[in-house]
Amino acid sequence: MPLNRITATEASNLAKSSTQFDKDYILDQVYQTVKANLKNGYVVLLYQINSVSILEMEAAVRQLKEDGYQANATHSSISLKLEVRWPV
Repeated sequence: MPLNRITATEASNLAKSSTQFDKDYILDQVYQTVKANLKNGYVVLLYQINSVSILEMEAAVRQLKEDGYQANATHSSISLKLEVRWPV
């Protein structure tokens, strides 16, 4: 039996116990992506629903708006989508 084998139950338990990303992590991801795409004026970041809380995402959206960006977060049953726009 391979040593790296993991059962579906173990994977599920690990996913549930994983640390969720916080507002600062989300903002860091946005700022890095913006810097890499300055001339585009638009970026989209997707997160799995179990990796980011909706409250942390909403806090990140508020901060982005305070920083002058147009930001919007939407969610589905499996993902959170963060759209960010800025003037070019």
